[in-house]
Amino acid sequence: MRKAALLAVAALATGLASAPSVSAADYAVSFDLPLQYYQDEGDTLNRGDLGGATLGFNLGSSLFGIGVTVLDFDLPAERAQIRLLNAFVDLPVQLVNIRLGGGLGQVDYEPTVLDRPQDTTDSAHEVFLHVGLPIATVFDVHVGYHVIAADPAPVDGTLGGTPVTVDADGSGRLVTVGVKVGW
Repeated sequence: MRKAALLAVAALATGLASAPSVSAADYAVSFDLPLQYYQDEGDTLNRGDLGGATLGFNLGSSLFGIGVTVLDFDLPAERAQIRLLNAFVDLPVQLVNIRLGGGLGQVDYEPTVLDRPQDTTDSAHEVFLHVGLPIATVFDVHVGYHVIAADPAPVDGTLGGTPVTVDADGSGRLVTVGVKVGW
């Protein structure tokens, strides 16, 4: 009886160790930091100029998950914060971990060149791809590429007492690096 129990445990452990990395973890948490943000207006922001993170959760034994993206940045003429709620799918590939997803949310603009700006909120959405290198069956290190589209928004304010309107646009491409841990 004892030999049969040990044999069953060994068979189960061998089966789990040889399973693809996607199915070995029922739950997973991923965390990404922004490295660079290439704004469509031509500005490039590096890690020191960016705040925020991307957080993802795999739900149960499925390949689907939900997450959030929060990105803060300051430009010479404006400050913006982008907040998105994401859904994604992990593709069952053996050699690398691939995650495809998209999200909807909003962007808040605050022009810094105006004396009295009126904050403006507008809609935003994103699509993203993460490619990860599995380390063991429940851990990966990955890079992400996000394409964020935010509706341009006219922001009213004053400059030297004169009413002006500044066009704010948070659209751009975001590069992230992160880790995913499953259990």
